[in-house]
Amino acid sequence: MNAAVFSPDLVFRKTVCLTLRDYGLRALQLPPVTSRRRVIPMETPRGPIHIVFHDLDPWNELTEYSLTAARRMFPAATVLGLASMPDAGISTEIVDARIDAVIPKLDFENGLRWYLKCLLESDPQERVHSQM
Repeated sequence: MNAAVFSPDLVFRKTVCLTLRDYGLRALQLPPVTSRRRVIPMETPRGPIHIVFHDLDPWNELTEYSLTAARRMFPAATVLGLASMPDAGISTEIVDARIDAVIPKLDFENGLRWYLKCLLESDPQERVHSQM
């Protein structure tokens, strides 16, 4: 499976990508999309992106724009948010953002493991085609 990781924090992006690699995912590191230029769907040289991880901290207009752009870039991907405190406050802010799940940054590895297990169990066809 291929993933894309969007975060303004380079160290956090690298950490997430290394963790994903430990779970057998290939990850592409990307800074948040800040340009107002036209965003088009794309693939990587390694094939389509299956999962997008997007840093939601801090939640603001630029984060919201980048999240929307990431969905346009990878329209078939599952979109997961990463937040320091995935509480009612962030849940209220992202209600219109069409995020499939929010994984807490403070427990990223356990949240990732649980979500990947759910994702693969819910789609047996994907399990056959994944390269995990």
